[in-house]
Amino acid sequence: MERVAKAFPHKPYWFMMMAQYLSHAQNIMSIYAEPSILSSLKYLHRKQLLNNTILIMLSDHGTWWRDDIEASEAAFLEQRLPILYISLPQKFKRKYPLATRNLQQNAKKLTTTFDVYEMMYDLLNLTQVSDKRILERAQESSITARRNVSLFLPIDPGRTCAEAGITLINCACISRESASVSEPSVIRAANFVLETINEKIREYPQCRQLKLENVTEVFLTGLRRGSARGNGTFGLNIDAISESHGEYFEIGISTKPGGGKYYAAVVFNGFDGHLTLDGIARVSIYGNDADCMSDQDLKPFCYCK
Repeated sequence: MERVAKAFPHKPYWFMMMAQYLSHAQNIMSIYAEPSILSSLKYLHRKQLLNNTILIMLSDHGTWWRDDIEASEAAFLEQRLPILYISLPQKFKRKYPLATRNLQQNAKKLTTTFDVYEMMYDLLNLTQVSDKRILERAQESSITARRNVSLFLPIDPGRTCAEAGITLINCACISRESASVSEPSVIRAANFVLETINEKIREYPQCRQLKLENVTEVFLTGLRRGSARGNGTFGLNIDAISESHGEYFEIGISTKPGGGKYYAAVVFNGFDGHLTLDGIARVSIYGNDADCMSDQDLKPFCYCK
């Protein structure tokens, strides 16, 4: 990062660095990266190499879940709230005060990487972030009502997870109430999740078909301040679920062999008993267990023979 900034002090450049080696497998290892990151940031600041540069630091999720905090509220939030730090040079702040103010205010609102993408797209054409253009764009509902809204624009403080394109399983704006793991509907849902996982890898003979080890926990999902209302990613309408006397719950299961742990959002229709999946994610590290699988999207579900 330092070498790139020094090489292009007066020319536009784009540089992306991805670091996961130290922290991906064990959270504690990330402390060894902190001195290096701090040293680089101090150097860039001291040499004034950020005077013409916007610096963005972000993650794809928070701290990896561990067995001892798996059921905690902290783990629930860590999985859904990655970090995002954006540093603007002073000359940008002076030239584009309205865009800067909107960015600062949006730090307290529901935002996603879709919005970061739109913000970066704006940087390719800085006429889009002039005060005049920001005011014009803020009045266009076709822009401000989209799933992806530039962070330089004012984002609706009442934005919902559905409007932001966030599935309920990934929505932090929900309340959860613990339920019994022995309920018949829960056991049925757990097997439904397992069948879904096995269906994903059925065409890959190098992967073992998984079995249910146990149901680790289940939560009935509610809505905080209406933030999750609307349609889910797969077209599930929360109001329609309520009208059908159904349940929307988050279920955790562990599988064997391998001890993989998964969380899934499942809808139970109270009228016909139909189950619908609205998202599934692995919450344990798979390490080398999936080395035989080349498809990155399927690695979390594969345990190699």
